[in-house]
Amino acid sequence: MEKSTMPTLFKRITFYLIGICAIGFGVAAIINAQQGAGAFDAFIVGVASKTGLTIGVSMNIVAVTFLLVAAVIEKKFQGFFH
Repeated sequence: MEKSTMPTLFKRITFYLIGICAIGFGVAAIINAQQGAGAFDAFIVGVASKTGLTIGVSMNIVAVTFLLVAAVIEKKFQGFFH
């Protein structure tokens, strides 16, 4: 019998979302500590200041948007769906 791909898909999406949240927290911590920011972090801060959202939420929205744009361009979802 074929092994179900749903638990694998759920596991991948869960780890992806945990990773995105961890990155968002890290970017917010670096910015709030006034340690400087890289180019992508500066972009996130700009998005946050223009939208009124927090840095972490802006990071998550931008990351998911980039993932969806890449999926449309590549016509696949980064290995989530085989």
